[in-house]
Amino acid sequence: MAFMKFKAKKHYTFAELVANWGCGFDDLVQAVIDGELIPSIHINGKYGLCLFTPDHNADGSLQIESISEDDCPATQGRTGFHYLIWPRRIGVADCQFCFFSESATGHDEGDTCFVLTSPIGMAQVLEQSVFMSEEIARVEAASGDKSAVQAEEILLSIKDDTLLKLVIGMAIMGYRYDPVAKKNTATKDIVNDLAALGIKIDDGTVLKYLKIAATTVLPAKPPQS
Repeated sequence: MAFMKFKAKKHYTFAELVANWGCGFDDLVQAVIDGELIPSIHINGKYGLCLFTPDHNADGSLQIESISEDDCPATQGRTGFHYLIWPRRIGVADCQFCFFSESATGHDEGDTCFVLTSPIGMAQVLEQSVFMSEEIARVEAASGDKSAVQAEEILLSIKDDTLLKLVIGMAIMGYRYDPVAKKNTATKDIVNDLAALGIKIDDGTVLKYLKIAATTVLPAKPPQS
């Protein structure tokens, strides 16, 4: 998805993400359920029951080591936004959160997390949660590689190869791109011209997609006898 620049805020709503990311509302819901997008709620003490430290076994399973009552700090004084972590799917478009933390990810052994007095489902998440600016930055940074993969999948799945013909035709005729040459200066010229238009694409990416277009639409040359 193409991300638009957010206005400087501490947190954003579902509606703001839909508008800025150009995605569907249901896509955001599924991302939350799958643990790819981590929501936050405002904790004012009434949600927090006790503390524990997560301990991950060698097989990856999660074991909860409860802190004794004598060592358990009071949660009544904890206020502010906290991340809802480890969603548990309970339906096609629903999940439950039973834990929250001051950090969104990286809950290794020794991190302190909190248990909710009662689970929070998607209905409550949609009503009360927001997405912190740090979480939005994390998702956008992680999406860089995914967008390249998605673009390649789109190119390879195009039924009408007219677009690919246009791409490779302009590269060959306009920039003297040679599909069989090991080295090409054409890609650098393409990158520079795109930069002049305000489009930033690196040389390696241009070369990769030109190769896709060439192998998809250009006729194969007969073997040399």
